Formats: sequence, C-alpha cells, structure tokens
Amino acid sequence: METLTLANGQVVTIRTAQVADAEAIIAYVNRVSGESPFLTFGEGEFDVSVAHEREIMASLGADRQWLLALRDECIIGMANVSRQSPRPRMRHRAVMGVSVSRDYWSMGIGRALMRWVITWCRAQGFEQLELGVFAHNLRARHLYESLGFVATGSIPHAVKYPDGSYADEVMMSLRLG
Repeated sequence: METLTLANGQVVTIRTAQVADAEAIIAYVNRVSGESPFLTFGEGEFDVSVAHEREIMASLGADRQWLLALRDECIIGMANVSRQSPRPRMRHRAVMGVSVSRDYWSMGIGRALMRWVITWCRAQGFEQLELGVFAHNLRARHLYESLGFVATGSIPHAVKYPDGSYADEVMMSLRLG
C-alpha cells in the first residue's frame, strides 16, 4: 500500500484489490462507464456479477493483479494487468488496462497506477507490457509515451459507438528488460 498526495492536498491510497472489494469494483466500473468515451464498454454495458468479480479477485497472483486508487475508501482509479497467455512462446508478455474517474483526471493517479503496474511486471519477470488506447485519447497516449511505451500498430474501427461512429485503437508496448 502507498499514498499519493494530490496537488489539491487530497490523499489517495493505492493498494491491491481484494475479494471484499468486488461490489465496490463493480460500482466503480459502472460509474466510469458513463463518464468516459475511452472505455471498451458504455454506460449499462458492464454485466459482471458480484460472484464472478469475487472469483476474479480470488484468482489474483503472479499471473494477474488488480490495483485500486482510493480516496476516503471510494475507488477513484483502477488498473489491471495479466499474463497475455500461458503458452511458452507468449509467457513473457503482459497486458494491462487503466481507468480513472473523470473528477480525478490529470492529477497523477493514472501515472501512479501505471508505475506500480510496470514495477510489478518487472518483479514478475515479464519482458513486455502491452495495452490498447483509443487513437483520439491524446492525454492517455501522452502519458503512456512519457513512461516509455511506443505505438506498435493500430486497429481501424476497433470500437463502434451507439451513434454509428468509430474509434481506432492504437496498440502500445513497453520493453521491460
């Protein structure tokens, strides 16, 4: 567990997720799904049960980890990371996702979560960390690039919004070794 003091003096606690966090994680994901166009699902589209979320939290370990950023015990950010594949030719790769509640954008929470994930991946022996980001999410792309990630390709029309418009996804990776 670590703490992060924001520029406005608020203190954020960063810690690994636990089984008991399952309901709060679902509430957080449902909240941010309505705040951001940069997620792979929209408001009302996250259909994971508490029981399933508890199973996910119980499976955390050397191949998978979740991290929470909390302010006053309320989740305001989250990162997850997992081994890309158990197959020997792909075991060196990890894939991650990160989100921060809109009220806390551009306050350093995403960077703190990313740094933790990078450190954890190195400690687990991963050689490469990967993520996907919507091409028009310039703030996130800048953050990832500032941490050493490089664009490795893109998927045109990776996401289709309800209004019929599309978003391209940029694939990025960071060599850890």
